[in-house]
Amino acid sequence: MSYSLKGTLRAGLAVGGAFLLFAALPASSYAANGDFQYLRADSSQQDVISDPPNESCRTISGGAINATNRTNAVATVYKNASCTLANRIKVLNPNGGMWDSGSTLVVAQRVCFTATPPPTSPQSPCQ
Repeated sequence: MSYSLKGTLRAGLAVGGAFLLFAALPASSYAANGDFQYLRADSSQQDVISDPPNESCRTISGGAINATNRTNAVATVYKNASCTLANRIKVLNPNGGMWDSGSTLVVAQRVCFTATPPPTSPQSPCQ
């Protein structure tokens, strides 16, 4: 076998191995695809978070008084900066899950996206 062919085979095997390692990564390392749409509490204007990373508790700019989850991930909204079970407002299903604070006017300050619904234990994958 020539040196050129051996080099090509090694390169092909390296690329294939890298692809298999990448494919084996857990879903949490990926971003959610789609938009999280919400009504800002501070301005009553519509806003959006596009393609957010999974398992990252992120701030909702301006706070939210309602939201629609149009991502392919589960979105969980929280009432303050601590994404814990005690501060959880609602879990929104992927592809259309909705939340409205209603007459109580709860403002969501943070949101976390996960591949599966968060556990009912105090630990959150977003902490």
